[in-house]
Amino acid sequence: VEDPGCFWVIIKGCSPFLDHEVDYQKLNSAMNDFYNGMCQNIEIKPLMLEEGQVCVVYCQELKCWCRAVIKSIVSSADHYLAECFLVDFAKYIPVKSKNIRVAVETFMQLPYRAKKFRLYCTKPVTLHVDLCEDSTEIVPARKWDSAAIQYFQNILKATTQVEAKLCAVEEDTFEVYLYVTIKNEKVCVNDDLVAKNFACFISPMESKNLDSLEKPRVNMKSTSFSNKLHPALTLWPMFLQGKDSQEMK
Repeated sequence: VEDPGCFWVIIKGCSPFLDHEVDYQKLNSAMNDFYNGMCQNIEIKPLMLEEGQVCVVYCQELKCWCRAVIKSIVSSADHYLAECFLVDFAKYIPVKSKNIRVAVETFMQLPYRAKKFRLYCTKPVTLHVDLCEDSTEIVPARKWDSAAIQYFQNILKATTQVEAKLCAVEEDTFEVYLYVTIKNEKVCVNDDLVAKNFACFISPMESKNLDSLEKPRVNMKSTSFSNKLHPALTLWPMFLQGKDSQEMK
């Protein structure tokens, strides 16, 4: 959970957005057999590391090799430490450079399981002070402040159940009304943030105008690996480019 405008979800159960579970089980098994068998082969280690690079990393917590995107890199005396986003597990982990491998194309065919979500038409606010008029007002902002982020994260930690109503799909992002159950009470997070002056509702058109001003985060926009684009952009190539998108309509 980064903020109300970017939180990552793995969808479970029956859904048009899901691929067959068995396909990912086969992928995980094949990928681990490959990288465990070739862990001493320096040819599959990347020659260099850079932010946004797609790779395969070993996760100590999960005890397996995982597809990942490098978010940041920190150098130390004996190795590089990369913060990596596991694209099939929706989590960030630190990884030593010795545990990073080149992403083989064969293992990049399936869409990433982590889906990017944000609250529908719910935008951050800030307090605008007009010294000339000696007045203040709450206006839309470009970034979420720390208090709003902390409140949003605390809500999700406290909830016993999470539900989402899909309202729109904008490029690689699922826009939703988010509902949480806390102490047997169901709350719409979108409404709650607005009620507590952490956010405001704006129209879809206004939302697009504000989004165009924001800097992009990890870009996982849909595309095909075979188009020779960076595999970090691979996310639901069929859903957003053709047949599946028509079916969803």
